[in-house]
Amino acid sequence: MKIAKSLAPVIGVLLASLAGLTFLITPYMFKAKAENVAMAVEFNCHAAAAWIALDKGLFRDEGLNITTIETFATGLELAAALTRGDIEVAWACLGPAIMAYARGVPIVIVAQTHLHGYAIVVRPGLTSINQLNG
Repeated sequence: MKIAKSLAPVIGVLLASLAGLTFLITPYMFKAKAENVAMAVEFNCHAAAAWIALDKGLFRDEGLNITTIETFATGLELAAALTRGDIEVAWACLGPAIMAYARGVPIVIVAQTHLHGYAIVVRPGLTSINQLNG
């Protein structure tokens, strides 16, 4: 009985260590192979985050191996490539994506990457949209 009581703390530490080790190695045991993906972006400043994510390996960290990255001058060109099946993933402005979806292209919007992307910038003194006329 005395031996069992003296071993209890040791057994507790061993079990806690085993549980911790299991917790740490489980993600590596079941990590799936990265999925190959062809991606496209528009050639504008909104795609900067995609290039940064690619450079920092963020896609790879999420299990995506970006095998191809194509740039398109406009969102309409990008949406057309998506419609044809030339690309699998698009980092695109919402307008062309919604237009493609409205035309029956089976796409899913999974994330929004920016808010308030563009603005009209004017010189000081202009206070009304009517002053831009002409």
